[in-house]
Amino acid sequence: MGNDPDINYEAFIENCWETYGEVDFLSLPEEEMSKKIPSVPISASQAFLSIPWHRIQALRKARVPLVGVYIYMILWRLSRMRKQCTVPLSSAVLAPFGFERWDKARALACLERVGLIQVARQRGKNPLVTLCGEQENGRAPHQ
Repeated sequence: MGNDPDINYEAFIENCWETYGEVDFLSLPEEEMSKKIPSVPISASQAFLSIPWHRIQALRKARVPLVGVYIYMILWRLSRMRKQCTVPLSSAVLAPFGFERWDKARALACLERVGLIQVARQRGKNPLVTLCGEQENGRAPHQ
């Protein structure tokens, strides 16, 4: 049955049958039966972020802290998705990565100080962040 001589697949399957019994697909809730499986899988290319090497070198040369590097990558991704060099950065965007508003404030200040971004701050609103140096040769980061 299997190719691995150390695993007894027959015993494993028998144990599953004894433990869980036969699965009756007709007894599944209606909402489970009606769920559609996506017909188009997510391509592997969407799992990667393309940042020019000179941007990575600039981050290293400026000795940006690791939180700043992560937030810069998030900003880069946002600018690619929106096809704009200026993007709002909300704390909700950073929350899945475990960053809090204090991390955001420190990282933006550091990235702005070394000249990689420009930040327009307004009280009570998300900062508008512009990636610097991305209009070189007439190219925006999304091109």
